[in-house]
Amino acid sequence: MSIKSRTLAGAVVVFAAIAAVPPRSGARPPFRAYPRVTPGATAAMLTQRLHADHQRLVTELASASDRAVRRRAVADLAGFFQEELAPYLLSEVMVFYPAIDSVVGTNGYAVTAALLDAQMIASVASDLGPQTDIRMLEHHSHLLAALVGSYFDKECLLILPILGKYFSDKELQLLIDRLEAGRALLKK
Repeated sequence: MSIKSRTLAGAVVVFAAIAAVPPRSGARPPFRAYPRVTPGATAAMLTQRLHADHQRLVTELASASDRAVRRRAVADLAGFFQEELAPYLLSEVMVFYPAIDSVVGTNGYAVTAALLDAQMIASVASDLGPQTDIRMLEHHSHLLAALVGSYFDKECLLILPILGKYFSDKELQLLIDRLEAGRALLKK
């Protein structure tokens, strides 16, 4: 297991412990990337916002990949993964998927499946090193884009509809607050 994979696994354990702690009454996350869900708001707002975030990340991943190939600088792609993509994926894995397991009764399979996807993405990213030749860099960047796209597609098609069906607006807001707090913590 590579150092990055072990780091990812360690972050998952730490984040899982943090995500299990209920938020303090009146506590606010350090930043607010999502609009507050107000009574009467629908899960469609959450779905639209996350879809927009996914599109932004896929576009930024493509830009980082292009820069990395053009400059022959693996650091551009690795930096994007560590600074943007990994915190985003981990926070979703540790917030949305346990919620799905709790309402659907999948006994942890949703979390396990999401972690496997995240580990595959991390594995491809960790294979990039300073000695990576240009053809391997192109291959890995395309593979990374395909894996990330697949992860986001599964989330939009499977996870978000379940969240919208089983969670009230208030419960969705708690999930969003945890998601934001987790991302802020992982980005530090």
